Amino acid sequence: MVRRGFTRTEVKMKFVFNLTHGWNFQRVLRLVLAAVAGYYGIVDQDYLLMFIALVLLYQALWNTGCGMTNNSCTIPPKNSP
Repeated sequence: MVRRGFTRTEVKMKFVFNLTHGWNFQRVLRLVLAAVAGYYGIVDQDYLLMFIALVLLYQALWNTGCGMTNNSCTIPPKNSP
C-alpha cells in the first residue's frame, strides 16, 4: 500500500517549524498587515478586507508568497538570428 500525503503529526511538525524559523521583514510585515486589515475588516464588517487579512495571515504563518517561485514567471530569451 502506497501512503499519499502527510500525516497529521508531520503537518503539525512542519507548521511549528515554520512558526519558529525563517522570520524576516516581509513575513513580519504580512503578519502586521493581516492584523490591521483583520481589525478594520471586523470593525467595519467588510468581508473583502477580512478575506485579504486571512490571505496575508496564511502567507505569514506558512511563510509563502504569491506563488512566483523558481523563476516560474520568466520569459525565455529570444534567439537572435
